[in-house]
Parts: sequence; C-alpha cells; structure tokens
Amino acid sequence: MRYRSPYLEQEHLKGYPWLFEEIKVFDQCKNKILDVGCGTGWFCTNLKKSYPTVDIFGIDTRDIWVENATFNYVKGSCYKIPFKNQIFDGCACKAVIEHLHDPLSAIQEINRVLKVGGILFISVPDVNDPHFWDDYSHVRPYTKKSLSCLLEEGGFQVNEIYYLSSLMGAGIILRLFNCQSHAMLRFLGELGIFRSSVSAVAIKR
Repeated sequence: MRYRSPYLEQEHLKGYPWLFEEIKVFDQCKNKILDVGCGTGWFCTNLKKSYPTVDIFGIDTRDIWVENATFNYVKGSCYKIPFKNQIFDGCACKAVIEHLHDPLSAIQEINRVLKVGGILFISVPDVNDPHFWDDYSHVRPYTKKSLSCLLEEGGFQVNEIYYLSSLMGAGIILRLFNCQSHAMLRFLGELGIFRSSVSAVAIKR
C-alpha cells in the first residue's frame, strides 16, 4: 500500500501550487531526505513540516543560520557530499546544477549517497527562461533531453520529466481562470507559455 503523508494538506503548502507536487514526491521516504544546495533551508523546513518523523538534512557551500531550525544543516559541496554511501531515501536538488561546470560529477555524487531505489527530485532553469543569463553565476540552462541524458549517465532512471511556467509570468492567465494549480503551470509550461524550468523525478538504479 502506498504511503500517504497526512501532513500534505497543512497550511504551509497553501499558496505554493508547485510545492505540494515537489514535496509529495517523497511520500515513500521513511528515514532520511537530503536537500543538496539547500540555501536558506526553506525547502528543508517545508519537508520537515510535511514529514515530521523523517530526518531532513541540507547541505550548502555557504554558512547559514536558521532560527529554530527543524532540519540538520551541514556545510559541504555537491561534488563531495559529506555522508556515507547509500544512506538517504530521497534527495532534492533545486536550482543548483545550472551553476556547475561539472554537473555529471554532482549527479554521480548524489547517486552515491542515495539507496538503491532512492528518489531524486531535480529542478533547473529551462533554456527558454528569459532571465537565465541575468545571473552571472549561471553556466548552462537545460532542456528535457539534456537533463534526461545527464541523469541517465549519472546512474538514474527518469520516471517523470516536465516543464513548468513561471508563477509570476503566468499570473495573469492563472487569475483569469481563477486557478493556481501545479497542473496549470505544467500545462502552460509544456505549451511554452512563460516556460521557466524543467523538473524531473528519477530513481537510483
């Protein structure tokens, strides 16, 4: 029987139509989830609120401090994740690999710390994102094909991959239809309307 978190309808997920879909990817993770490139820990915090019995870990190259943090922060690099082999049930990697000159090494390192069958959720800017090059630290954007190839070469099986529209860009359309669902953002993204990112769910082989 598929595990379903009773916490996914909580208040902290309302108003973020994409967040619910990203978090529910980890429904079957019972022990440990890692967020690679966790930044300020916003996603880690929401993971912990949704799965309070699961140990949530975040790594980033920067020193961060979160008041009353509910997750475990470790300073570290995605090229050398400071954990032993095969200890995580799931891993998130959001808005990270577009900054990397060697993304394959990072994907292989994520693969190393995931258990066989472990889940990876990854999200990166799309090649059509009009603001991609506004960030000088960006190295390359992605398409479905390039992200799929990267994940497969890194030891993953891609279960799902899709485009999303920017919530800011698609706001007028969403208000017109009185809808802020992830499905609508995904539909618009697949049509290329305000497309801003490509996301994938992959399984460690």
